[in-house]
Amino acid sequence: MRLGVVSDSHGHVDHVRPAIRMLESLQVERVLHCGDIGSAAVVELFASWPTDFVFGNCDDRRDELAAAIEAAGQVSHGAFGELDVAGRRIALIHSDDRRRFQQTIHSGAYHLVCYGHTHVAAI
Repeated sequence: MRLGVVSDSHGHVDHVRPAIRMLESLQVERVLHCGDIGSAAVVELFASWPTDFVFGNCDDRRDELAAAIEAAGQVSHGAFGELDVAGRRIALIHSDDRRRFQQTIHSGAYHLVCYGHTHVAAI
């Protein structure tokens, strides 16, 4: 399965649109959003894929975002998500909680840990 990983959209719809086009061109099948979503308008941009969201430190209106995510038929995991995708354990975290982030990475429980907060693309 081809996954797309994004984070730190901060409600900036115009900044997210190029990422959406890239996800389309890469023909991803599922998207993981690693926090700092920022607005319901951003959630709506991911309607083309099953999308899993976690909240970041800038997601102040979490109840509203959770409602928008649910209304869009997507999944909100709160501050931390655990997924099983094609037999692989994946963790989603924003990484602003450094202790929890380090525990997640070093736990050995996950094949992949996807995270946001740094504003730096890395693998």
